[in-house]
Amino acid sequence: MSITIVDGLVGGSVSTVDGTISGSVSTMQTVSGSVVIAGSVTTRYTGSYEIVPQVAAQTLDTANKVMTDDLTVTAIPYYQTSNVSGDTVYIASEV
Repeated sequence: MSITIVDGLVGGSVSTVDGTISGSVSTMQTVSGSVVIAGSVTTRYTGSYEIVPQVAAQTLDTANKVMTDDLTVTAIPYYQTSNVSGDTVYIASEV
């Protein structure tokens, strides 16, 4: 592994049995996390990629897993109406 800092940019490479990953990162932000190299041993997320909001909290089992798509959180259906006092009322529909 080699790391260099040139003109405020961090550069480097990490060698693996299957290949090499390299690049640069701006030091203006904090970077944390882990790198998953294609071809290495990984656990893939196999749950749904479309999430429907519910009243109760939901936890998706995504920690330390590789995801292949973006998550889509569907909109909560609601109706908007006014009453005689001029107030706007929002009525949510249970999904």
